[in-house]
Amino acid sequence: MNKSNAMKSAVGLTLVELLIAGAILIVILGLVTSGIQSGSGVVTQVVSEGEILEDTRVAAQLIADSVARAVYVYPPGAVLTLNSAGSWTVLNPKTNKNLWRIGTDSMLAFIEAPQRTDVACSDSETGKDGCLYFVAYYPVKRSTVAKQDEYKYLSEAQNDSSWMLFEYRKRLDVAKLNADTVLPLSSLTGLKQVQGRILADYIVPDTGFQILNPVCRTRITESELAVESTTVCNDFKKLYDPFYLKTMSSAQFTLQAKVVRGTRTVETPVFTLAVIPRNLY
Repeated sequence: MNKSNAMKSAVGLTLVELLIAGAILIVILGLVTSGIQSGSGVVTQVVSEGEILEDTRVAAQLIADSVARAVYVYPPGAVLTLNSAGSWTVLNPKTNKNLWRIGTDSMLAFIEAPQRTDVACSDSETGKDGCLYFVAYYPVKRSTVAKQDEYKYLSEAQNDSSWMLFEYRKRLDVAKLNADTVLPLSSLTGLKQVQGRILADYIVPDTGFQILNPVCRTRITESELAVESTTVCNDFKKLYDPFYLKTMSSAQFTLQAKVVRGTRTVETPVFTLAVIPRNLY
């Protein structure tokens, strides 16, 4: 073989090698790209699941911190009407009505102490800190929320059966709790209605938010010591008697979320926290 043929042979072999190397490189790049996309999907899923876990944990802690400031906690048997009929942010997921029965429905309701005791309750920004607040935590069907124009983007066929946890907070134009303050709160249907606010998403229906082991305290008279009894929680007939003020003095509540993503279902742990109001009247 002369020198010219040898060079042609060498050049031809080099081109073949380049073609083979190029094909291998394309395959490798395809595998790398696929791996990156797959890894990105896993990271997104992990981040999403982590956010749900953290949102549920934070919501549970917020409830525990808020009820710790309660001066009165509605006991089992109390019946509350929030806003007017058709107000979707207060619809009971079991009945689709704005009527709630403590102990039967998944609701924790209480009156929160004023943030400040050195100011008079009033409409001023500072004065609002001197007022009592009615507060309630409860679930609403996720599908109910997703029907509203501003929340249509939340509609997910796989998760529409879930609940969403709401907070209802209404300022009261008084600074001190007494029988006259408690009695009207059985029906919060006045003109100054407030809307519930979304606190947590993907709550497990029926069991995702529960109030457990309630203990009630009954004050027979102002001068008599309070009596705590688990049986008193079942007797509601004298709740609004000013000489027989009954309040839930301790309990536990649970919170759990579950979300479906494609073929994967993710559940958070069951967060169980104590209801410990420290300033009961």
